[in-house]
Amino acid sequence: MNVCGGMNSKIDEVCEMMSERRIDVLGVSETKKKGCSITTYDRYTRYWSGVNDSERSSQGVGVILSERMNASVKEFEFVSPRLLWIRLKVGLTRIFLLCAYAPDMSKPPKVREDFWDSVREIMTKCKENERIILIGDFNGWVGIRRDGYERNLGMFGDKRVNENGESLLEVCLERNLVNDIADS
Repeated sequence: MNVCGGMNSKIDEVCEMMSERRIDVLGVSETKKKGCSITTYDRYTRYWSGVNDSERSSQGVGVILSERMNASVKEFEFVSPRLLWIRLKVGLTRIFLLCAYAPDMSKPPKVREDFWDSVREIMTKCKENERIILIGDFNGWVGIRRDGYERNLGMFGDKRVNENGESLLEVCLERNLVNDIADS
C-alpha cells in the first residue's frame, strides 16, 4: 500500500482495514517516516525504515504484522529508507519477506541501478529452504510479454513496460521466483 506520507495520521485507518479484511501482513511505502523503529498499535506491530531524523521526510518503507505473524519473526533488517526485510517461520514454512519502495523513473539511472543492486545483494541473504515474498511499490510496469517469464509473470496486466519493471522481472528470473497466483 502506497500511503503517500502522513502515516502517523493514517495508522488507525490502516490497522482497522487490516482487521476488517483479515490481513496478517501489509507492506507500506512512501511512509515519509523518519528513523527506524518497531512500534505496536493495538494488535499490530509495525517495522519502519525511513530517512535519518536530520533529513527532510521522504521515501520510507514499512511492514505491519498481525500479532500472529509478529510472533513468527525470527530476524529483520532495516536496510534503507527503501528496503527492509523480515525472516519468519510460520509453522514449518520459512519465509523471507522483502519490502521495497523503488525510486521512480524520474530519478537518475544511477539511483535506480543502486537500488536494484541492493535488492540483489539482499536476496543473497535468502536461505535455500526459504520462500521469498517481494512486496512493495516497485514503480514498475512489467507488461504482458511472457516469453521467457512464463513462471514469473501472470497472464493479465497492463501492456506498459518500463526499466523498473524490466529490472523486477530480471530479479525474479535470476532468483527463480514464481507467480504463485493461479492464472484463470
